[in-house]
Amino acid sequence: MIYKASSDTMVKTITIGCFILFAAIGGPILYKAIANASSFKAILPALGTSLLMFAILFICWLYAPYCYEITSTDFIIRRRIGAIKIKKDAIQSVQMLTKNEISGSIRTFGVGGLFGYYGIFEVSKIGKTTFYITQCKNLILLVTNTNKKMLISPNDVNLINQFTL
Repeated sequence: MIYKASSDTMVKTITIGCFILFAAIGGPILYKAIANASSFKAILPALGTSLLMFAILFICWLYAPYCYEITSTDFIIRRRIGAIKIKKDAIQSVQMLTKNEISGSIRTFGVGGLFGYYGIFEVSKIGKTTFYITQCKNLILLVTNTNKKMLISPNDVNLINQFTL
């Protein structure tokens, strides 16, 4: 069964804001470099800057979760690159969380709003947790047998009923 993961208003705002910011910075830099360039070498720094900004957006889009899937044996977090597959019998607990329970999280290595919130976060009440969320509601914490903690945010919280622990 597939469970969609829609973006909330904050994720949409941050994502659109980044696109606008990168276009507002990269576009004029590249335009001026091309207009004033006497050779291709003169364009390279501006071209590199523009390509870097595009690469940041593209890589974040690739790694952002877009849905979750549950099969008879596995739980899968779908991303455009590198799906994460966890055996259902490796999950020891599943519980709902509120936004307040993850407030004050510190991003140690991850993305905080561009296409979602994903990566490694330190949550004061939970500890080190890997986020795969696109919204700050419908939060479900999965804990594996090896004590790895993962946070997901499906549109349909009935996903939790697919786990028989």
